[in-house]
Amino acid sequence: MSADENLQELFLLSQLLSDEEIFQNLPPEPSLPLQQPDQQRYVDYSALDQAEFIEQQKKRNTVRNTNTAVKQFEQWLKAMRPTENRPISDIPPAELDEYLASYFLGARQKDKSEYEPDTLTNYQRGIDRFLQDSGYGHSIIRDKEFEKSRKCLAAKRVSLKKQGKGNKPNAAERLTDEEIKILTEQGIIKRSTPESLFNACTNNTKMLGFRGGQENRQLKWGDIVLKTTAGGLEYLEFNERETKTRWGQAVGPTRPFNPKIFATPDNKDSCPIETYRQFASRRPTEMSTPESLFYLAINYVPVNDIWYKKLPMGQNRLASVVRTMTSKAGIAGKKTNHSMRKTAITNLLHTGVPPTRVQQLSGHSNVQSVNNYAIPSLEQQQEMSNVLCNSNTSQLSH
Repeated sequence: MSADENLQELFLLSQLLSDEEIFQNLPPEPSLPLQQPDQQRYVDYSALDQAEFIEQQKKRNTVRNTNTAVKQFEQWLKAMRPTENRPISDIPPAELDEYLASYFLGARQKDKSEYEPDTLTNYQRGIDRFLQDSGYGHSIIRDKEFEKSRKCLAAKRVSLKKQGKGNKPNAAERLTDEEIKILTEQGIIKRSTPESLFNACTNNTKMLGFRGGQENRQLKWGDIVLKTTAGGLEYLEFNERETKTRWGQAVGPTRPFNPKIFATPDNKDSCPIETYRQFASRRPTEMSTPESLFYLAINYVPVNDIWYKKLPMGQNRLASVVRTMTSKAGIAGKKTNHSMRKTAITNLLHTGVPPTRVQQLSGHSNVQSVNNYAIPSLEQQQEMSNVLCNSNTSQLSH
């Protein structure tokens, strides 16, 4: 019997037998030994462990700001509504909305002066975060039940701005090209000493769009990797771990690409790759694992050309690096670690880089936040002044 005839016979047989009969005639499958569950593969988290893990992932600044906002509101309630003893998360929306409306209008600092508009808005957000964490069920920022308090806050902001508030007198200033030059010429940003090399590294991070405090503090040695393009140009690539806005909601990086710093072969004195290489060679070998902190405590008495200790740099020291640098150089103005970020974003905008592209580097959630950095530099303001002066002079001459 040919192969075609065999297939035809099997087909005719399948038409006569039911599915159940066909399966009954199939040979039994070989039995497999039962495998015991691998309990060591998994980690069992109790309800308490789960709560502790969530708390650990919250950002310190967010927690502090939330606690401050709630504390200020509770102090106001104690002073102005002394009969109100309920936790704010137990106050019904209608009553809480009335309290908040009065609070936003009447809140004052300890010296009885008015708050900045943004401070009151931050307090509103902090109270809302607390209520959400407490399972309140309503948002004072979005829900219609709190429309009155929102309108009062908006009106209060307008009133404060009319009084000259909200101009951000304490805002960090960017570093100008001239100021960077001063820091370099005075050897404050260089590779000649442990401190100047550390300063040079922090200065280079502005090219990664870093948030001045958080991302420098959390930076691990393995987060920045030295790579080479197909054309042979070396560069550093930053692999983002987490950001200030990502706990409980988003999970992935906020930047759509890994920021990079490219070598400048024509200018080795300021080449960021050369700075990185020297910084790597001055570290203890044990502190060059991927999970080692990037910034280490400075060893002012180096041993065997190792300039840094097997200890993390103190948070206060790391948080004040820009202020320390500019103070030594005699540079005036409000200079903080945020000045680095502001310098990077402002310079990119001034040179014509589209705000949407800058946003992808900086990790801002919306492009309007980037546009807030597009303030004309002193030189640009001078140019505008010259244009207007020349225009006035031209009109007077006619």
